[in-house]
Amino acid sequence: MKFRIVLFCLINVLSSHSIINSGQDPICEHMTDSSGKSKGIKMTLSFPCDWKEMDSNSPDDVFKFAKKDNEAKILTSAILDISDIPAGLSSSQQKELLEPEGLKTLSEGSGEIESNKPLTINNVKGGQIIRKDADRNYYKIRNYFIYKNKLISISYFLLSASPVNAKDYFDAFDSLLNKTKFN
Repeated sequence: MKFRIVLFCLINVLSSHSIINSGQDPICEHMTDSSGKSKGIKMTLSFPCDWKEMDSNSPDDVFKFAKKDNEAKILTSAILDISDIPAGLSSSQQKELLEPEGLKTLSEGSGEIESNKPLTINNVKGGQIIRKDADRNYYKIRNYFIYKNKLISISYFLLSASPVNAKDYFDAFDSLLNKTKFN
């Protein structure tokens, strides 16, 4: 059975302020507890404390947070997904999932590939791929890790009504991602 933990976050973004957190807003930690939907995984993710928890429509959602500013017309979101590694993959095949071709396959979907890079968070190796759908000013930043024989995906999304400096958002998402703890 495939399992998911999903976090959905909308962020208030004003053009005159920093993208996600200027260091002035407190950061809160949100933890999985290793039972039920978290499939034995204990993790801690960090988000600004003013993000509001919301009910989820999906039976696999554990966390869902939102904050929205209609004036900014920018939607950002974050999703945490924990799934089983496909059966029969060797250790070397699992590592290949985190290399450019594997990331391309894992991040299947629309949009051209903007970039990819290796990641390490708390000594857990992973990979990041960024895709862009230029027609809709839509970016998908997917971060994949293999941890305790599970495939962990922490993804951030950016959708804007008009062109934005996406690099500022990527840096802010990376800052939040770097606060992640694999417990």
